[in-house]
Amino acid sequence: MNKTVLFFGVAVALIVAWLIGFVESLNEEVDVSYGVNEKKMVMTQGYNSSYDNFGNELLTLSSELSTKEKMAQWNSSGLKQEMLEEFPKFGYMKEFVKLHISDVDVEFKEKLLEHINDVEMDYVSAKINGDQAKAAL
Repeated sequence: MNKTVLFFGVAVALIVAWLIGFVESLNEEVDVSYGVNEKKMVMTQGYNSSYDNFGNELLTLSSELSTKEKMAQWNSSGLKQEMLEEFPKFGYMKEFVKLHISDVDVEFKEKLLEHINDVEMDYVSAKINGDQAKAAL
């Protein structure tokens, strides 16, 4: 009986050691440094972007930048191409801009939305065609 208890104890110790090693290897593979409600800030392609809780990319524009600099960051971001994929759904494009641009002083976002409205009016009134509208955006 002592041999059975000893064998059972060794077997349990080996299983526990294996489980601890397995959990440690999982912990090394998974990055758990960010909390659920925290945002991850990254610098990519010359513009500041952050990711919200759902993994959506946000273009973060500081108030220190001029309108030209903000426009350059918008034009160099992948978000602009993502927005253009919604063409000709101007309502979706405007909502995309509202959700994906974080502008401290809101001036750039308002100008961009106004520009999208102007292009929409020209497109709907047939002053410009689809290619011209995409180029204007």
